Amino acid sequence: MSAVPIGLFEPFRHSVSVDRAVLALLMRWLPTYLRQTEIRENKPRSWLARPRAYTTVNEDSDEDFYSDKQMPTVIVTTGNGEDWQRAGDLWMAHFETTITVVTRGRSMPESRLQGALSIASVTELLIDKPSLEGFANGLRPVSENVRPVTDPANRSRHLCAGTAVYDLFVADIRRGLAGPLQPDPSEDPDTGYDPYPPVDEIDIDLDWHPPTSPLEQ
Repeated sequence: MSAVPIGLFEPFRHSVSVDRAVLALLMRWLPTYLRQTEIRENKPRSWLARPRAYTTVNEDSDEDFYSDKQMPTVIVTTGNGEDWQRAGDLWMAHFETTITVVTRGRSMPESRLQGALSIASVTELLIDKPSLEGFANGLRPVSENVRPVTDPANRSRHLCAGTAVYDLFVADIRRGLAGPLQPDPSEDPDTGYDPYPPVDEIDIDLDWHPPTSPLEQ
């Protein structure tokens, strides 16, 4: 962990930054894990369609949200940051993160299987890479389930959602005893703050030694 200059405003991690870290990992690795799931389930390539949309907002009532061109859809939503802990000046917490993969099948049994396999692949990925490639400090799966989804467009489609909840432990979310060193707020907060204390005077002590004569070398 690198040293942080006194007075600097950092770190700053929150629920949406957890979402971003999870989404970045899924976008990079989930296609690989879905392919391996197909192999183990004896399914042809792309039987599990690769996600076309990744989002942090669930809009079940929007007809376009679950349109064919956005299926499957991956939704990542991080809820409460709980069980805050302190280690020195650093604060850390557990975040409850919910991931849903909405799939479409030719029948309800097929859609349900796709939803179950998709979210199982997500969990396998997170278990393999619990740090989210350096963002988090631990991960624990809490639950997994699959359920049918009502089609908001009232089309003859079969939609299912594979959903899982995870407990993510994230260190370095805030730092106490930091912030500006000035005793009063700046008159113009847009100017920012110098992360280092001002220097009014410098004292330098020199020990002088006469140069060595060439004959003494």
